[in-house]
Amino acid sequence: LRRVRVSPAPKCPRLHRTRSPEPEGTRIHRSLPHSMSGWESVGSVDTADDAAKMYRSTQYVAPFAGGTGDYGATDSGALDSKQAGQRSWMFSALVKPFCCCCRWDPGSCFTFIDVPITRIAGVGYLLLIILAMFAEVGVRSALIVAGDASATAANIRSNPLWFKCGFLADIGAFACDVLVNGALYLLLYEFGGASAFAATLAMLFRVVQAAVLAVNTCLLWFAFLCASPPRYLSKAFNAEQLDALVLLSLDMHKIGYSLAMCFFALNCGLTGWLLYRSPIFSWWLGILLGAAAVAYVWDSMSSFFIAGYDTPVVLAVILVASEFSLCGYLLVKGILC
Repeated sequence: LRRVRVSPAPKCPRLHRTRSPEPEGTRIHRSLPHSMSGWESVGSVDTADDAAKMYRSTQYVAPFAGGTGDYGATDSGALDSKQAGQRSWMFSALVKPFCCCCRWDPGSCFTFIDVPITRIAGVGYLLLIILAMFAEVGVRSALIVAGDASATAANIRSNPLWFKCGFLADIGAFACDVLVNGALYLLLYEFGGASAFAATLAMLFRVVQAAVLAVNTCLLWFAFLCASPPRYLSKAFNAEQLDALVLLSLDMHKIGYSLAMCFFALNCGLTGWLLYRSPIFSWWLGILLGAAAVAYVWDSMSSFFIAGYDTPVVLAVILVASEFSLCGYLLVKGILC
């Protein structure tokens, strides 16, 4: 494998790489990173491991600039200052400040299969699922009695520590969601062009989702305050009114959660398209996330317009399958491979 010269972009600079078909006798594994397509195959590569070793040994950094690599240097040496200045404005604005602060070279992450970013995304996704299921299924489903404000308030008053544990689990899940969002952005942004734009949009939609969920969590604490009211609330409201406020705040929390899922549906649609086009992910993951995007939109809109709506079993299966499939794939790629 040898490098080809980088052609400068006219306006919005990006790293342009030539694509050449594999000559006869060349055997490269399908799951090689997309950046391998910018290399000309000049010899025979017997195994995917050999190709990965040759890829790692080159210190090739794309599409990032400012790392320890030579940013697409050619056989004749480093690029001149004009070509070295061709870098992505999105990377400079969103990722480069973090890399400079922690002295981390993002180009070292885009190696063959044992990618540190993939490992971070897989572990973060697993923690996100565990914490979110604990908060929703283990805590709130056990304490909330639908349509019965007095019983719900009594359950919260009798289990204050358990309710607070669910509140803290939600905060931890939001932190893991931001971690997974950043890791997926770094993995999917690498392909440049329309994929970079779609990856940035997907990241922003997921940031909005996390922000809405974080603000929405304040309603849970309001419900706790109404269930165990301080003195000023006890003087202003009677017991029945406080119990009604508990159930009202929990119902509003469900509405806020559905609103956040609308933004997450947009993230799933864009991420599914990126995964479908990505050479380092399986195509069926993209189809699953696309189906999950439709399911999230349907579920969220139905909760707004249909009174007493419950998620159908078919939609629940699609949502669970998509989340666990992506999490498992990231874990397998990042840890077991």
